[in-house]
Amino acid sequence: FLESIKNEEVEAYELVEKNKKGERKVVKYWRAGTARDCLSQKLTTPEPALIIGSGISLDLAGPHLHKWKGATFCSISQATTLVHYGLDPSHIVAYDINSQVEELNRIDTWEGRKCALITHPGVNPKMMDYWKGEKLLFRSMDSSNFFFQNVLPFAYGDAIPSQMFLFSCSLSAQLSLAKAMGYSPLFFVGCAFAATRATFSSFDKGEW
Repeated sequence: FLESIKNEEVEAYELVEKNKKGERKVVKYWRAGTARDCLSQKLTTPEPALIIGSGISLDLAGPHLHKWKGATFCSISQATTLVHYGLDPSHIVAYDINSQVEELNRIDTWEGRKCALITHPGVNPKMMDYWKGEKLLFRSMDSSNFFFQNVLPFAYGDAIPSQMFLFSCSLSAQLSLAKAMGYSPLFFVGCAFAATRATFSSFDKGEW
C-alpha cells in the first residue's frame, strides 16, 4: 500500500514537471484578465448551438452553414473548415494535449472574428500564446488519477473551478461544454462517424 502511494507521488511529480510550461502560460493570461473559467460565460437563458464533428454529414451540411446565426462548438481541426463555409465558430475546443497551432493557422488571421478558445492547462503551451482572442478554461479530471484528483485542484482551484472528465474524442468535450454553458437545444453536424469515405478534406489558406 505504501509503495503504491509512493509511486503515485512520483508520477504526480513527473507530470507536474512536464506541465510547468503550460501552468505558467495559464497563470500569465489569467492574471492579465485574458483567460477565465468557461462557466463564467454560462447563459441565463438557453440558446441553440451547433456541435460540429468530422463525419460525412459535415460535407453535406457545409455549404448551408453560413446561414446559421447561433453559437457553434467545434474542434481545432474543423475551425478553418467552418470559416471556409462562411461561418465563424463561436467556440473552438482545444481538447487534445497535442493540439497544434498549425491547425488554426490555415487562414490569414483570426483577428476580428468573435471566436473563443476553450482549453485546459494540459494542452500545448504554444496554443495559449498563439490565440489572441478570448480564452475560456476548464480543468481535466480523472478521479482514478492522483494528479488530476489532487494536484490540479490545488494548482487551479480558485482560477479554474470548472472541471470535466475527458474521454473518447473532442466531440464529447464539445457536447459537455456546450451543455454546461447553458446552450440548448444542441444540433449535431458531422457527428455521423459510422459512415466511410475515401478522402478527408481540409481547408488551408484558400485551398482544399
